Amino acid sequence: MSKSRRPSQPSGYEVGYGRPPQSTRFQPGCSGNPRGRPRKAKTVGALLQQGLSRRVEISENGRTRSLSAEEIIVKQLINKAAKGDLRAAKMLFDLKDRYQDSPQEHLDPIDLQANQEIIDAFVAKLGAGEPAPDSPAEPEAGRVVAPPAAGAPESDGEEK
Repeated sequence: MSKSRRPSQPSGYEVGYGRPPQSTRFQPGCSGNPRGRPRKAKTVGALLQQGLSRRVEISENGRTRSLSAEEIIVKQLINKAAKGDLRAAKMLFDLKDRYQDSPQEHLDPIDLQANQEIIDAFVAKLGAGEPAPDSPAEPEAGRVVAPPAAGAPESDGEEK
């Protein structure tokens, strides 16, 4: 019988836990994970969105057009409803009620002058030394005021 010969280890190198033989280590330039980390599984919502946004070439009135699958489905639903399919008509009106855009096309313009007057009045009050409407009065100089602990009885602010 022939014994398989192992390549010799450098002198003084001890093989053991956490110290594999040098001949079995990954070679330089070779990854221990050549295929890499597996990709994350796609969610059902992502798959639906991907499928609905896919572009499809259709022939309409002798012309070739590229539409998304979502647009084609809506067109087919409208055509079926127009031909008298009551289920398609009900679904179409339900979708229209649910996703109908608001009747307002543009946002109302912001009255910047009124806002600027409010800001100027607030800055003037702060500059005059008046406390802000929602801030407590200034504490005495050199005295640190801590907020009351939760559940602690309220005091009138006087020391005992």
